[in-house]
Amino acid sequence: MNKYLNIEVEGQSNIGVIDLGKDTVDYNSKDSENSTNIKRAIESKIVKALESHFDCPVKIRLTEVVSTTPPIKAKTFVVIEGDDCDYEEEVTLDETWVY
Repeated sequence: MNKYLNIEVEGQSNIGVIDLGKDTVDYNSKDSENSTNIKRAIESKIVKALESHFDCPVKIRLTEVVSTTPPIKAKTFVVIEGDDCDYEEEVTLDETWVY
């Protein structure tokens, strides 16, 4: 079953959802393996989603997986390169259902 994370930034709405895929989380594996897999899946997709939303280049500063067990939670700290100046955002990712 695919796992999905809702992208949330304070003051912003309707950013999007990341599909982690089917094989990202294996509850028979160690938490550290799942954490690494979740982090890779997030980082491979979050930049594209945020660049599309903010219409600016985005760079990842740090990704932290808070929980690998349901509900999956993570935080990504990014730098958004604006026209006037660059600024940091904390992005919260929470597991959600997609129907």
